[in-house]
Amino acid sequence: MATTVCAPETTFDRLADEGWAEIQLTPEDAEIIANVVAAAFRFFRADQVEKAKCQVGVGSGYRPYGIEYSRTADRPDEMETFSATASSIGCEYGLAEADELNRQCANAFDMMEKIADQIVIAIADGVTGGTWKQMLSGRVRHWSTLQINYSRPIQAQSSFINEEHEDGHLLTLVYSTAPGLEVRLPDGAFLPISTSSDRAVAMLGGLASLMTDGRLRPLFHQVRPPKDCDERISVLFFADLAPEFCQPWIVGESNRGIDIANFVKSNPIRFGLQKYGSD
Repeated sequence: MATTVCAPETTFDRLADEGWAEIQLTPEDAEIIANVVAAAFRFFRADQVEKAKCQVGVGSGYRPYGIEYSRTADRPDEMETFSATASSIGCEYGLAEADELNRQCANAFDMMEKIADQIVIAIADGVTGGTWKQMLSGRVRHWSTLQINYSRPIQAQSSFINEEHEDGHLLTLVYSTAPGLEVRLPDGAFLPISTSSDRAVAMLGGLASLMTDGRLRPLFHQVRPPKDCDERISVLFFADLAPEFCQPWIVGESNRGIDIANFVKSNPIRFGLQKYGSD
């Protein structure tokens, strides 16, 4: 059956050691990703004026270049985006390309949510030695976002599509159509991550560190514009627990007294976006 992570315990071990892990996609999952990528290319190639009309609520729909940034507002990320949440996947935008993309995003959201769900539970089990499936199953759905990033690397004005950062979420799942993603190693060097049609990458963020008193480290990463690449799509699933479930799995000096629920709600602000709620 699709959306079943092979050996989630092994995935946890790799995340705990390295901050990232490859996820093997089933053929069904790979087809879902291929469909959302194809729809994304059609949407982002549409007329700019029409794309600009495709925004619904906070953090959903289209976002043009110049708003989101990785480190500072004066150096925006070199991309446009389209985002879907649990509350926006049923929206109609009135532009055929946007409506088709949103329908494909709904399928990708459901698939990637199930993968994230399994990994989050494996993380909680792994750091505590307990069993968290009953409590945490389904708890990422309403506080997660599927985001499609679109860039034109050969037209990039800077050395990065996304400068070095960590996402701040509990877990990020990412699939890219072209190279460019680099992860920071403990010695400060950056390792390029290869791409393929049947693999995604899971990366830990700041919430994972807060939930575990720093036992798990957020993965700092960056994206360079690959040479001779006209268009690049990334499909990202930013997974967070519902705030009421953000009681730390390990309590210690680094997280004692911190309002982790508010950290989840406020995390988008540091990337130039608006603080968000669930639905």
